[in-house]
Amino acid sequence: MNSIVVLAHKRPEFLQLCLESLRHARHIENYLLYFPLNRDCHRAIPKLIKKLCEGLQYEIDWRPRRWHTERANGEAAKAAADRSRQFFMMIAEDELVSADYLEMMEYC
Repeated sequence: MNSIVVLAHKRPEFLQLCLESLRHARHIENYLLYFPLNRDCHRAIPKLIKKLCEGLQYEIDWRPRRWHTERANGEAAKAAADRSRQFFMMIAEDELVSADYLEMMEYC
């Protein structure tokens, strides 16, 4: 199984749109959605993840408060690589994906 790292921190309204687009992506059930969250993320984010990822494979990995973005993203990439069979993808809370996004990435 491969992973999709979803970077989220302070914008639950954007994360909701991102996760809704991921739910509509074909073959999403074949991926682990990996959420590396800092402990100081917006309090609505974990609740939103549990609600919108119901029925999907996902993992929340709690990180220390106030990690610098570069460190947090680097650690997330290493963790995703360890959780993935072949490759992983990273998207941010303010990105949307099309229904064929995963198929396109697999092809690439």
